[in-house]
Amino acid sequence: AGSPLDGPPLLALGDSATLPSAGHALDVAARASPAVLDTFTVLGLDRRGSGIDRIDCAEPAARAALVDADPAATAETDLAPLLERARSVVQDCNLALPSALGGFRSAATAADVEQLRIRLGVAQLSAVGAGDGAGALDVWARTAPGGVGRLVLDGPPDPAVTEPERTRARAATAEAAFDAFALDCTGRGACPLGPDPRAAVTALADALRE
Repeated sequence: AGSPLDGPPLLALGDSATLPSAGHALDVAARASPAVLDTFTVLGLDRRGSGIDRIDCAEPAARAALVDADPAATAETDLAPLLERARSVVQDCNLALPSALGGFRSAATAADVEQLRIRLGVAQLSAVGAGDGAGALDVWARTAPGGVGRLVLDGPPDPAVTEPERTRARAATAEAAFDAFALDCTGRGACPLGPDPRAAVTALADALRE
């Protein structure tokens, strides 16, 4: 509440999977040190493709077929119809939103950030980005380097990696994070998940599938 309204702006750009992405500014304000909040005015930018602008162009049945697919069904005979459903959804969305889909790319968000900097009237804009918000800020920094102040990127995707390698890398990172958690949990002597956290979580996932 005591943050200055006329201090230099600090943009918080969240992941497009959050609802809405501008809420990331509240998270930053809740975690930032008093020194930061006494200096900067924290701003949030509601990104295209998140919140009320979330893309929703798939038929409910088609969406359910993708969301409710069994993650353990990895045989080629299981994946082929799933891939065909995904292609159908993409085609439907391209037909329903022929001119709008391009506006949801990170490059479009980067352009929005630059427009925000210009409208704020600052020579350089400092920003904090999380997830693909960090990726969008990375694109902004490369396309408008002169307008970048201080930049904090939390978990930006590697711009040199494309799908499906990016998804594989994300899965490997999640596995490594869980292994680190399990090691820490069991090392404390009384892990709530027992001596083998992975087995406990796997058993829960199997029970939920059944």
